[in-house]
Amino acid sequence: MMHLKWSIAACVTLATVFAVGITAVQAHKGAKGIVMERMMSMKSMGDGMKTIAAMVTGKAPYDASKAKAIAVEIKKHATGIPKQFPKGSIKGPSEALPAIWIDWDGFKGHADELAKFADQLAGTADSGKTVALGLFAKMGKTCSGCHQDYRKKKEKK
Repeated sequence: MMHLKWSIAACVTLATVFAVGITAVQAHKGAKGIVMERMMSMKSMGDGMKTIAAMVTGKAPYDASKAKAIAVEIKKHATGIPKQFPKGSIKGPSEALPAIWIDWDGFKGHADELAKFADQLAGTADSGKTVALGLFAKMGKTCSGCHQDYRKKKEKK
């Protein structure tokens, strides 16, 4: 039982660090059209993940209706991800890697998985913080995996 609690805590910590990293994305100078649209969508999901992270880690009170609303919004964004990455949309201030189009099925799989976990969270948010924590950790791991494979690495300053 102690090992399970530690594993969940480790997942939450990883997901929280990831969520904070997502929200660090600043508006990209010169981004337009679909590139700007997807950047704003990713920022919105990151902000939502940060809010859920605070609730499931006890830094903010758990609010089931708020968690559900955020999960619904994340699902909406996740479902739209494939449409936001048409071929050729790598030019300009984009963080997208060519791997997206080389491994389209893998990329789309991450979006589909995120939508699935967000939908599950929306449907079970009333079950409490512990259930939300598990799904939040899965969502964070999915986002992190996608960024690992398909997003340019951040330059250290």
